[in-house]
Amino acid sequence: MNSTNNIGKRIKIIRKRKNLTLEEIAKRTKFSKSYLSRLERAKNPPPISTLQIIANALGIDMEEFFKKDGIIDEGVGSLDLMKKKEREKESERNNLTFKTLVKSYKNKYMAPFLMEIDEGRTSLYSHDSEEFVYIVSGKVLFHYDGKTFNLEEGDSIYFDSRKKHCFEVKRGKAVLISVNFNYRRF
Repeated sequence: MNSTNNIGKRIKIIRKRKNLTLEEIAKRTKFSKSYLSRLERAKNPPPISTLQIIANALGIDMEEFFKKDGIIDEGVGSLDLMKKKEREKESERNNLTFKTLVKSYKNKYMAPFLMEIDEGRTSLYSHDSEEFVYIVSGKVLFHYDGKTFNLEEGDSIYFDSRKKHCFEVKRGKAVLISVNFNYRRF
């Protein structure tokens, strides 16, 4: 079984272990109780940005959501090496797929991942971090804080993720590398 299928269950287990109610997590995350409850029951994991917010609210590293049978490959000291064949989908929502680019998010301020976007528009969202995105292939409309920017292969952007943003692909597919810098560890 893919480790991402268990993320909702892991969120609930960790929350209960910490004796926290959905209401308490809702206050900390600013998500509604009903949304959090749906996440805990969902078959597919939420976006990485949502997981980071929930991890912060629970006082854990996001790594805890991705443990496979309780085992974590810590890597070699400060090195985190991931081979292509080790990469798994972390999250898939409509036309957007996230894939991790590191084995562990534990004790890291940056969260690098690969985004694959099929035709259509992603959800408009914001999250508490700074973000860098590099367009590996395809053409993307980047909607940010009420403005739209045309991006294509080789372009990059760096922005404040607290402002509402989304990506749109008109034709084909786009592949992006994104790095979230989670400067607040609370």
